[in-house]
Amino acid sequence: MGILYDHLAQTKKIICKKLLLHHKAKNIYQQILKHYPKSKKGLIGLGRIYWHKNKASKSLSYYNQALAITPNDAQILNSMANVYKMSGDDKQAQQYYQKAIATSQATYGTYFNFVRLLIRTNQKKKAQEILDHGKKLSRSQKLSKTEKEIISDLENQIKNL
Repeated sequence: MGILYDHLAQTKKIICKKLLLHHKAKNIYQQILKHYPKSKKGLIGLGRIYWHKNKASKSLSYYNQALAITPNDAQILNSMANVYKMSGDDKQAQQYYQKAIATSQATYGTYFNFVRLLIRTNQKKKAQEILDHGKKLSRSQKLSKTEKEIISDLENQIKNL
């Protein structure tokens, strides 16, 4: 029972710390936007905070403002796709991942996020195709052990579809 209590206490501390950090970050980004209303970093930062708080519409509002400043920005398009995926709008998520990849600025992480969505929606052939493109892109960088494990896990999930 003591171990369970310790775990719950530690979890509560982590949650409180996370909320405090979100609050501080939110204040910083709001201050940035107060002084620089068209700050891409400020808008993306608030979009990310609301994404992590599962507030899709508010997150998308900030991402759309950032996208108006820098259209076809792969980072913003990927982030928007992630929000749509989180909210269960798989069709919109797929469209935004495709837009991000079409910019040719997308990182292999965008490809892997897209693969996860395709696996979730049972699109085996498309998932394999996108994973192959992401793997080609990742070859130009030194991957961590965790990233290599992610690729292996995605390959196994595709095989099991």
